[in-house]
Amino acid sequence: MAFDDFLKLVWSNDWGEIMGLIAIFMGVFLAFSSDSASITYVGALIVGILFGMRWFSVRKGPRMGWYIIITGFLIGYSIGSLFYASFKLIVITFIAGLVVGFIIKKSMVPAKRR
Repeated sequence: MAFDDFLKLVWSNDWGEIMGLIAIFMGVFLAFSSDSASITYVGALIVGILFGMRWFSVRKGPRMGWYIIITGFLIGYSIGSLFYASFKLIVITFIAGLVVGFIIKKSMVPAKRR
């Protein structure tokens, strides 16, 4: 994709790609701002919980944009913590957070609204 094509992105059509790019930069910034591996793992868990709760809300609609955003954040977060944290543990804690957040949100919503 050329830079001219990047400038032609339209928010209503390409919101997933735009937010995915922003999520990569946010992930790198968050990972750089934490100095230890344990804080990085806790951050991955918390962000995973937040994404999991959001995932429950959009589970019946179009989800491709959310796949891109979640993957973008995970890639950026892993790049930012490349030198002091394990990629596998970041992915495991992030996915665990996704599952926990989904379960928490599911238990908060009444059965009639599911």
